[in-house]
Amino acid sequence: MEEKILNDEEAELFGLKRKINPDDQPDDQPNDQPKAEEGVADTDDEAEDVSLSAVSDGGDAEKDSETAEEKVFDFGEAQEDDESLVMLSAEEAQAELRRREEEARKKQERFEKLLTDGNAALENADFETARQCFTEANELNSDDLELNVGYMRAYSEDFASMDDLESLQEAYGQCYESAGEAFATRIKQELGDKLQNHLCALEAEEKEKTAAFAAAQAERRQNYAARAKKVNVWLLAVGVPWLLCAVAAALCLYFINAVKGSIMIILSAVFGGVAVLLLVPTVLLAKKAMTVLHLRRENEKIYSTAEGRDLETLRQRIRFIENCLQ
Repeated sequence: MEEKILNDEEAELFGLKRKINPDDQPDDQPNDQPKAEEGVADTDDEAEDVSLSAVSDGGDAEKDSETAEEKVFDFGEAQEDDESLVMLSAEEAQAELRRREEEARKKQERFEKLLTDGNAALENADFETARQCFTEANELNSDDLELNVGYMRAYSEDFASMDDLESLQEAYGQCYESAGEAFATRIKQELGDKLQNHLCALEAEEKEKTAAFAAAQAERRQNYAARAKKVNVWLLAVGVPWLLCAVAAALCLYFINAVKGSIMIILSAVFGGVAVLLLVPTVLLAKKAMTVLHLRRENEKIYSTAEGRDLETLRQRIRFIENCLQ
């Protein structure tokens, strides 16, 4: 290891005094003073220790400098927070960045090709191929406006097929969430006429089905009313005697000890037997009356019949198209 000689400034920095050279002493100072010789000897030892320490520190500083130079790399603004590049050397980081750029370029080229193929399939009304292209492109860039518009057109077959309305609404919501208001605007621009024509057809169908459902509902309402009236008459005819017999049997049993003889026993047995016989038809008629009442109430609900459920589905389609055109 090479010894490093400290100059005056470095010696002052380390808090050392410059070694006294006898030749540099003034003429008026004697060379044989004991204190001076003792000071020189001490200074020689200290200077030697400091020199070795400075050499050692210098070597460590050079190593630290070399290590720092190996790890220092300017990643640029885009990669300032990328922790995966921090522990790499400059050459490794540059190679990683080049790899990422190449990967991003290929990804963009693939996305653009899928978008082009999907739009071409839409022009030929090949909705199945268009769905495949847009679905794969969605995995590469789900926020692209052109992708979301094409995906919605392919999925709905330009809104000609609305059988699975729930899935269609979900797809529209996802596209709107990804592309925002611009997506809704493009749908109105490109498919506004088709949507309006489809809406007019659905509204005409809805008016026709509404009239048919209302007529069928009114007819059922009359039938249920007639059935309810008939059941209620029979229920009164059977239920009132059952109630009277039950009350009479209870009274006879109550006064059975107050009246001498067996008359109360016989009457309680007769009334009780009749009440038991009338109990079964009374219960059956009561259940039938409750069933008719339930049917009358359900008849007022649109989901109670298949015609009503079809009509409500048609109305949901109309509301969905109206939302798309808003």
